Amino acid sequence: MRAHRTGLWWVPLAVLASVGQAWAFGGLVTPEGSGTISASRAMIVRGADDVTLNIQARYVGTPASAVWLVPLPNFTDPPEDGVRSGVLPQAALDTLAMETWPVFTGECDGMPTGARQPIPQIEQYGPANQMALPTRFFTVTEIVMGDLDNYLDGLGITLDMAMADGVTRVIDENYMLAAVRIDTADLGVNRIDPIVSIRYPMEAADEIKLGLRLLAPSAGMSPADMVLWVFDDARARANFPTDELDYGRIRFISPTETDYVPSFDMQVGAQQSQRFIIESARPVAGDTFADPDLAAAAGAGFLTRLRARALPAALRNNMAFIVLRDAGSGEVVREHAVEGYMCGGPIEPDMGPDPEPDMGPDPEPDMDPTGSMDGGPLTADGGEDGDGDGGGGSSGCVAAPGLGGAGWPLWLLLSLCLCLPGIRRRG
Repeated sequence: MRAHRTGLWWVPLAVLASVGQAWAFGGLVTPEGSGTISASRAMIVRGADDVTLNIQARYVGTPASAVWLVPLPNFTDPPEDGVRSGVLPQAALDTLAMETWPVFTGECDGMPTGARQPIPQIEQYGPANQMALPTRFFTVTEIVMGDLDNYLDGLGITLDMAMADGVTRVIDENYMLAAVRIDTADLGVNRIDPIVSIRYPMEAADEIKLGLRLLAPSAGMSPADMVLWVFDDARARANFPTDELDYGRIRFISPTETDYVPSFDMQVGAQQSQRFIIESARPVAGDTFADPDLAAAAGAGFLTRLRARALPAALRNNMAFIVLRDAGSGEVVREHAVEGYMCGGPIEPDMGPDPEPDMGPDPEPDMDPTGSMDGGPLTADGGEDGDGDGGGGSSGCVAAPGLGGAGWPLWLLLSLCLCLPGIRRRG
């Protein structure tokens, strides 16, 4: 590629300039410059001797023409080695999402409140391509020789410096690229959330390696969102901390909404967002799903839903390439009962006892031997309560606020901590 041939003296500058980048499987390039992939989801199926990646991405804007660059393990001759591309219907991914996302119901003192909230990754993907998008595979050797540059030049696309740096790092990790072409005029739509299905050979005992290399710039410091569904013969985990969320900290903050996402971000933030959460995991079989595409995938025997909300800096420095490994057969349920909204009712201001009518002069105070006025200290509401908290009623459970305005300074601080190790000189 052009940047690879002309040297990398600009890499430190590119690293500093890329603090606000998003992440997903690869990145989007257009004639107008680098695009932004804001969210992605992937269904990963391990077969007897291959792996299939079914990936959907959501990008910002409505470019008429674009190329989606997806990192894959490198092969010497992809067509000869059996690397193939196709498409998975979006209906399969939508069904998989609805049947695996977390669901919360509210309780007060163990009694259901009727509150219920499912937690989708985003509200909706789509529209998606119905037919396979034109896809070309570029090996490491071909990228270094400039074949990818020539292909993009023919489409009026030139890689900017940040994107070229990302492609160079893909090469350094011995990943090749699938170039998925998106032409909305040919598709007859204004925009799509593209889906590509890529199958490549892999030994059954091998670990599944995924390239999430940071390629596309975007504005803002918010964490980017990804969901992975892994069909394998055991529960899946990543080569980064992978565990369940602390559901005891989650509660309804309105009659229909929980603080799930702020709680998620707080827990992964303890490790600078470099963590995957298992949102559900269970054995599956061919008859688990009515959808034929999901039924075929379920033959692997076990389904794990993993979610990450990682900061751009975490992906740039550490999480750009991940490995999926077996983690036993333990199930993780997706339905949870959590504290309901305003259990016990709202706290009413305590106005104290009603005044008694004036019956004449006040009686003399009754002085007991301890010297107190009536046998105990007075509290704010006129009752006896030695802890000084005002006595009165308690509301049982009160909705805890989310991160609110404090969330973004936390992400900013974590981003700055993660950015500093990534600034280094490249030879």
